[in-house]
Amino acid sequence: DGILALFGAPVANEDDAERAVRAGLAMQQSLEDLRVESGTDLQMRIGVNTGEVLVGELRADGSLTAMGDVVNTASRIQEAAEPGAVVVGPDTHAVTTDAVEYRDGGTLNARGRDATVQLFVATRGLGLPGHRSRPRLPLLGRELELDVLASVIDAAFARQRSHILLVLGEAGVGKTRLAEEVAAYARVEHGAFVLSGRCVPYGEANAWFPIADALRQLLGIEPEDDADAVRAIIERQTVSHSGPASKPRAAEQRERTIAGLLHLLGLESPVAAMDSGRRQEEVGRAIRVVLELEAQNRPVLFRFTDLHWTDDVVLQMLDALTRRLMHYPVVILATARHSLTDRWVPASGRHNTFTTTLDPLGDEAAGQLLDLLLPEGTSDAERETLLDRGAGNPLFLEEMATLVASGRSVGSELPNSLRGLVAARLDRLSAREREILEDASVLGVSGSVVALERMAQEQRGADSIDAQLRTMAAHGLLEFPRTGRWRFHSTLVRDVVYGRLTKTQRAQRHFGLANYLETRMSGRADPGTVAFHFRQAAALVDELGPVPGVADDVSERALTHTQRAAKAASGQEANSAAAALLSEAIELAGPDHPDLIELRLARAGALVEARKLDAARVDVEAVLRLADPSEQAVLATEATLRLGQIEQWSGETEAASELFSEAIAGFRELDEPALVVESMRAMGLNYLLAGRSAEAEAAVTDALHWSLEHDDRRGEAWARQNLAWLSFVRGDAAEAEVRLNAAIALFDELDDEVGRDWSSGLMAFVRMHQGRFEEARAMAEQTLANARGTGDRWAEGMMRTLLASTLLWTGRTDAAVPEASEALAIFAALDDVVGSTQAVAVLGRALIRSGQVSDGMRMLRAHAAELGDDRSGPGRMAHAAAAMAAISIGDPSAAIEQLGALGEKPESTSGVIGETELLVAQGLAHLQRGSPSIAIEALTLAVRVDPDVDSPHAMSALALGNAALGNAELVAELRERVEQSERATYLDRRRAFAASGFIAARAGDPGGVDHWFGMAEDELAATGDQLARAMTLLGEAIAREALGDPTAVGHAAEAEARLELLGIDAMGWRTASRLCAGLDSPVG
Repeated sequence: DGILALFGAPVANEDDAERAVRAGLAMQQSLEDLRVESGTDLQMRIGVNTGEVLVGELRADGSLTAMGDVVNTASRIQEAAEPGAVVVGPDTHAVTTDAVEYRDGGTLNARGRDATVQLFVATRGLGLPGHRSRPRLPLLGRELELDVLASVIDAAFARQRSHILLVLGEAGVGKTRLAEEVAAYARVEHGAFVLSGRCVPYGEANAWFPIADALRQLLGIEPEDDADAVRAIIERQTVSHSGPASKPRAAEQRERTIAGLLHLLGLESPVAAMDSGRRQEEVGRAIRVVLELEAQNRPVLFRFTDLHWTDDVVLQMLDALTRRLMHYPVVILATARHSLTDRWVPASGRHNTFTTTLDPLGDEAAGQLLDLLLPEGTSDAERETLLDRGAGNPLFLEEMATLVASGRSVGSELPNSLRGLVAARLDRLSAREREILEDASVLGVSGSVVALERMAQEQRGADSIDAQLRTMAAHGLLEFPRTGRWRFHSTLVRDVVYGRLTKTQRAQRHFGLANYLETRMSGRADPGTVAFHFRQAAALVDELGPVPGVADDVSERALTHTQRAAKAASGQEANSAAAALLSEAIELAGPDHPDLIELRLARAGALVEARKLDAARVDVEAVLRLADPSEQAVLATEATLRLGQIEQWSGETEAASELFSEAIAGFRELDEPALVVESMRAMGLNYLLAGRSAEAEAAVTDALHWSLEHDDRRGEAWARQNLAWLSFVRGDAAEAEVRLNAAIALFDELDDEVGRDWSSGLMAFVRMHQGRFEEARAMAEQTLANARGTGDRWAEGMMRTLLASTLLWTGRTDAAVPEASEALAIFAALDDVVGSTQAVAVLGRALIRSGQVSDGMRMLRAHAAELGDDRSGPGRMAHAAAAMAAISIGDPSAAIEQLGALGEKPESTSGVIGETELLVAQGLAHLQRGSPSIAIEALTLAVRVDPDVDSPHAMSALALGNAALGNAELVAELRERVEQSERATYLDRRRAFAASGFIAARAGDPGGVDHWFGMAEDELAATGDQLARAMTLLGEAIAREALGDPTAVGHAAEAEARLELLGIDAMGWRTASRLCAGLDSPVG
């Protein structure tokens, strides 16, 4: 009394759900027809549900059965249906709502389910089978293909020669959308009559349907027209071609044409009685007659969609038509999947053929499409996931965007429509091909061909798999980006393939692969890969119980290899990855494992290095609580060290010092020299962050001596690297370079890639400080690439800050802004105050110089205010950056306010990097307030901060101060020193040239003003520095005013316009420029 019909087994189609609902509607209609004809009162209920089920054979004859929650729910839906109804569940409704009309069916409280199931009653099919409506969106990323096809259309119609245009591509790639655009082009540009024929996968008994569908449009036949009406329409349309009835044989020829067209349209006709060859000939002749008639008046374009579904008789007819109509402007434009070429390729002849394959969209076009489809508020991370899984397929992107719009996540589920689409492609493969693809899904999204081949050999004794790989590439399932490597065409495809494996099969394959890597490739296999496959197998065994072919000790082996993988990740500074692996290990170990404390301590260390301080604190506090001080003293002391690092990076330097002192004493007592050295180095860094540079040097020097005494080469290398950092912070770039080279030599000896990277990153900062910007940029880019490879976000943030700095000080201000913004976002996510302060200092000034003055000033002032009266490293840096920014826009009062927040007057002996900049800020603030003598005192100190290294920044500022007092010889000397300095930036040279320009104005030398301000403007020509351009124009206008030059008015007007755009008045620079030009006298 019941039937279970499976759609999608043993072979899947992408529209199985639609087929099931249409079959149900047809069954109900057939039963209703029987009731009307015979009076038999039979009724049935039909329920349809969609999802994944477990399918198996009942008997050797191939009979199938299905099990699972989806089947049970389908049975409940059927029981809830009214007699004569077709009722579907929510998943079926979701994938067929464009193809079937529904009304609400209420809800179902299914047994075994917590939530109710929404039901829908199918009322009728919409349109033709296999065709679904899609949103009309702009054509994106297909400009080249459209241009090529349009040119073929142009040639066909201009030369009156028939063409077949074939557009091939995978399902959903956008073939139909492109064909629509080409058809529209033909209609608009050439006045073509566009006829559309749709090929359907089932449900149409007339093999000629696609051509018949198109001819109905040509002849003006409506769907509701009966046979008599159709015949009358055909007679009217054909009479003009055959001529008057009195013409010999005209009536006979017309009757032939009418009979052929009636048969084509599936109506009663004498042609039905002919043999198949004759029928095809008569139908072809009739089609040709009406097309010739139409093509004499205007071009004709036949557009066929999904030609792979059509009957061979239609394909043969298309060849015949293009051959017989070769001298007419008739184009057949067809879209199809690649499977069509297995049975048909357009025949050659005197007509033309053109075939193009439509590839997936590129990243830019796919991103544009997603932006049109996704709801507002979609996160960047989810957008990137969609782009990755969609692999440029518009249909995939649309379906997943719809899922997101419904409030569901693409990370946890896959739309049934896409699952069916991919499953249909998989079922076209042979059993062996599917096995290899399943192996690939277990390996991951990509891998080596050798690994895939060995997996097939180990598990099934297979030989070469080359032929199978070629087949899967042809089906668009796998691709080969380079020799010896494969990858899934889309992660979506991989997800479907993997999802079709039973959990037992997954466990067996994961374990088999892990066991092979462990036993046959020991020492060569990637530790993370081995650990992953053991963990997957262990998790499945934990869920299922014992699995045949999977060893009983799989969980312990998973734990061992996960620990090894975490250690390898830490050694490569991939700290976030290490922390994640250790979390997996902790879960595998369970609460009673003897290694649990050690695992949590290791995770705390990785989290500290990744700057995930809150999570690290939880682990450290747990270790301190659980560790036995007598039996696990080393672990407890190391926990103290980690807690000190947490306090240090949280800005609590005093608390950190106490903890580091405790750790140093404890490790000395426990005779752990390597950990003593690490603790001493941590203490040195802590002193540095607190602004206590002398104590920092002493602590790290102690670490160096301790490492030398105990022959700790790695500890020595890191101590030398830390000492180089201290030299750099003091502003002694030469000493920093010597110390770094010594550290790098040791890291090379130890083959310590992490140490080399850290040293290279610091050397990049040294190079920037030396004014060797291009070298600094190249080193930073290399270190950045390494940091991204290991997932070291802190190192990535530092290198992005450095890159932004090199861009800023070489005038590429627009490029500096996004780089610094990315750095700030990284440090903000890490809650790193020091890194954030450095990034803000660069970003704020880059914004100001690129013309976004208010944004930049607001950012710098807010950050300085947030740090308040903190006079340590971050606070000092924040106030100094805000002060220099205020000077740059001519606001000396704001600069002095920021300098005052530091408490003490800057002095040349403080030994902290940035001292020169603070003295320059102080001096220029006095100059902008009209006191050049006081300014010169501070600026002279700035020049003498480091007697061994010239500071072009300080010298150019001192040149301006001396220009205000008319010291021409000293200005010339300082300008020459700036010009000769390799450390000088474009801003230093611009300021020195402007100082000489003011001296020329004082001397009444218009040629000198022209020359030196011209030189200043040349420095800015290749930069994006809008602020410096405005200040240079302002200075030149004032210099020309001093000369009595009538062009001063025009220069002043241009300067004022630029200042207005920037939103500043630059009163400080007006005052300083008038002093320098001799127009005003100094104050006091």
